[in-house]
Amino acid sequence: MGTTTGRGRTAAGRSAAERLRTLTPRDRTQAVVTAYESGLVVPGGRGR
Repeated sequence: MGTTTGRGRTAAGRSAAERLRTLTPRDRTQAVVTAYESGLVVPGGRGR
């Protein structure tokens, strides 16, 4: 996310965390499911 928006990883992570805080638990769960299904996150992965 940081590289596609031109921001660093820290800023991108902070922005993502802020967005997730505004979601309801149901929406947050759906965001996680979508991240796994799209391959953005892998089980047991340590990040990029």
